[in-house]
Amino acid sequence: MGPYPRLIEPVAATDSFPWAHGDAGHAKTVGNYWPYATTLYDYVSHAMPYTQPRSLTANESYALVAFLLAGNGVVASDATMDAAALRAVRLPMRARFVRDDRTGGRTFR
Repeated sequence: MGPYPRLIEPVAATDSFPWAHGDAGHAKTVGNYWPYATTLYDYVSHAMPYTQPRSLTANESYALVAFLLAGNGVVASDATMDAAALRAVRLPMRARFVRDDRTGGRTFR
């Protein structure tokens, strides 16, 4: 692993929130925390690789997203990813993600 954050840790359908309650054994990953695959693409295309952010082509970003999704058990290992396929992906934690609907500005900061 090294000093970098873990990106692959699949979640079973019966798992609730494996990273909750300060469980240091579980990192927040694509498979057990992120709600949308499009956010993953945005992250990959803007932040990777670490030493040269934004240097991946769109096809390289889609390929890396497909690899990460497959590693997390979300898509098949031979899945082809493009914009349409990406929008169709439903991550396991999507239904469990709670939107922050707070209003009020300063009172919540």
